[in-house]
Amino acid sequence: MPPALSRVASIFALMLGAAFFLWCSYASWKFAYQSYTVDEAEWGSITFPLYPIKFIVFFGIILLAIQFVLDSIIEIVDPAARAHDASAEGH
Repeated sequence: MPPALSRVASIFALMLGAAFFLWCSYASWKFAYQSYTVDEAEWGSITFPLYPIKFIVFFGIILLAIQFVLDSIIEIVDPAARAHDASAEGH
């Protein structure tokens, strides 16, 4: 693939990944918040709330979305930086 087309495809893929994980983070936020409002808990010999775990999942997804956004900004501003990072990982 020509370098210019490869760069465009890379930027598109990174932005698509950012959009997908932003959508996932929105959905997981709603899921976690609903769990918090109804005080969802696992019942058994020990009762514990489920919403803290759901908020941790939300936090992980939002961090991944932010990473995709940062990577796409780096690719737009300085594509040589990502190429250098990729070649350094091969050594």
